[in-house]
Amino acid sequence: MKFIYCVIFSIIFAQFSDNHPELNWMFFETEHFVFYFHKETERSAIEASKVAELIYKPVTDLYNFHPNSKTAIIIKDTDDYSNGAAMFFDNKIEIWAKPMDFDLRGSHRWMQDVITHEFVHIVQIGAAMKYSDKIPAFYFQIIDYEDEKRDDVLYGYPNQIISSPIPGTSVPPWFAEGVAQYMYNQVNYDFWDSHRDMLLRDAVLNNRLYNYNEMNSFGKKGLGNELVYNQGFAFVNYIVSQYGEDILRDITEELAMPMNYSIDRAFKKATNDNIKEVFQDFYYYLEDSYARFNSKNNNAVIIEEEGLSNIKPVWSKDGSKLLYLSDKNHDFFNKTDLFLYDFKKDSSDKIVSGVKGFPSWVNDSTIVYSKINIVNQSGSKFFDLYKYNLNSEEETQLTYGKRLYSPSYNSDLNKIAAIHQYDGTSNIMVSDLSDSLNFKQLTGYDNGFQMFKVDWSNDLIIYDGVSKHGRDIYSVDMNDLSKTEKSSLTDERDPTFSGDQNILMWSEDRNEVFNLYYKGDTSSSKLTDVSGGAFYPAISTDGKVAFSLFEDGKYKLAIIDNLLDNNTVDQGLDDEWDSFLIEVDSRTDNIIQEASDSLSLNYSDYSVKTLNTLIMPRLFYDYKTFKPGFYTFSSDVLNKVSIFSGVTINKIKDLDMFLMFENYTYMHTPYVELFWATRIKKRIIIIKI
Repeated sequence: MKFIYCVIFSIIFAQFSDNHPELNWMFFETEHFVFYFHKETERSAIEASKVAELIYKPVTDLYNFHPNSKTAIIIKDTDDYSNGAAMFFDNKIEIWAKPMDFDLRGSHRWMQDVITHEFVHIVQIGAAMKYSDKIPAFYFQIIDYEDEKRDDVLYGYPNQIISSPIPGTSVPPWFAEGVAQYMYNQVNYDFWDSHRDMLLRDAVLNNRLYNYNEMNSFGKKGLGNELVYNQGFAFVNYIVSQYGEDILRDITEELAMPMNYSIDRAFKKATNDNIKEVFQDFYYYLEDSYARFNSKNNNAVIIEEEGLSNIKPVWSKDGSKLLYLSDKNHDFFNKTDLFLYDFKKDSSDKIVSGVKGFPSWVNDSTIVYSKINIVNQSGSKFFDLYKYNLNSEEETQLTYGKRLYSPSYNSDLNKIAAIHQYDGTSNIMVSDLSDSLNFKQLTGYDNGFQMFKVDWSNDLIIYDGVSKHGRDIYSVDMNDLSKTEKSSLTDERDPTFSGDQNILMWSEDRNEVFNLYYKGDTSSSKLTDVSGGAFYPAISTDGKVAFSLFEDGKYKLAIIDNLLDNNTVDQGLDDEWDSFLIEVDSRTDNIIQEASDSLSLNYSDYSVKTLNTLIMPRLFYDYKTFKPGFYTFSSDVLNKVSIFSGVTINKIKDLDMFLMFENYTYMHTPYVELFWATRIKKRIIIIKI
């Protein structure tokens, strides 16, 4: 008997997806790359092209591997989201233009950092591939069934299903991410900064360092995944210090051997040493390095330590309440809600879910803040401003699709300032706070400058930002738009100004550790002396200081009761603070894109012309017969069209086929799914006469 089954489910019921058909995609080529962008990311794409060509030769030379075609780099700015991804089998990189703002990492110029990081993934994992870059994996699959007693039924229900991929690459996450952050020794787009050191130092001092086996997997809660990144980076640095930079290539080449899926074996072949013993030496090295640090008492009182992230406090005018963000009751570090701590009740309550950035008080009953909002039918998720009335418990959305973040209100001027993001660049926007907000741009950055926080100092706006590496503190005058900058080799961040005490306070990583510093009319002092880190200071009208204290693997909310009674050191800070203006430093070789750079590039409109196809061979054991076959996946570089298909056939010509086609060119996603199966079964029919 021949059994045929066919189903066609066509485009009548189209799916919805964030396809962004409104974007006009273009591309241009350089010697080794093709850059895809829409008009909202032109500046970022040009900057990416400059750094990509600069790093191409050093990275490919280090691993002795060159991609077999030009690497595609896609720059998008469809959401207020920051990340990068390397699809090494497709030889393409996707980058979101918005720079990363992550409390567990230091500040580096985004496009240089992320392009180099992801291209190292492309090259290093490409060099570790065991087979062709068109074969991501082989699949071994088994399906078995319950015995079926009826002759007119082919087989019973499945009672055993096994699907096991044999991957074409096997690189543990600590090594893959460690080498991507290490980059190569002639570039410093990323390096071991004070944040990285804080996480590792805290883990060592509190006996929370991952052992060697724990580093070999992601899927951890809280800041566990970040610790894999962090420890991997540190361990790679240690390995390079012991064996030289070429060891990264030697280990990678051993991982490319077809039968080697163990980095332990690869390391042994490359060095003749046992990697677990080297890791133990690394651990002893860390213990010795951090032995001089110990927990220090700054007369700070911890008022909130539930969760892992209690950050960005802001005092009410009368000093009786404190707004802050916390991730408590969430599994992951970066999911924060807005909380209100009431000192009269000595307790806190959640006010609003999903808030990001600094909140701000308008008056004793009204607050403003930012959170992500879906702004259009294409599904873009941008920051917008909201206000909340503590008495009525009502939330009101103030802006729609304006990409405004981390607001700060000035009651004397009745103005609200916020950070705007576009094409990887931040600027300050200001509006009168009225029934109808009308934000106007105050600053004129157009070169990838990134801001984090704004605050008011009378008619000055102070803010922190990064142009190259590490944050610096700036100010802009509301009257004449003149700017000043405090720039040095240290990282100065989180500026806050108290008009009641005429004090500017900030966080700075002098002597390797972030501590709080402040400057008044006549003196400059260091407020804290911690072994972890002190961030996000806020000063009340009566001289209390709230801040985030990082220790024992979390950000805790802490209070110092009297600012002037707790200064630990009279720093006598450098004279540069007296003028609040020095020449910008040039500590690194970061490239900054200029508008004229686009003149030599030839843009072309994008259209779907070719599909990249990946093949996954498949050995399938079905109802006690072998059915070899394969899966294929095809898509264009922007994933506007995708095709997923598979075929298996056995020796008696039982055939299974399927094909799934999706088109993401339109607002909705039309799709077609086709299935075909045949079963050949011999049956003996006895006819009685």
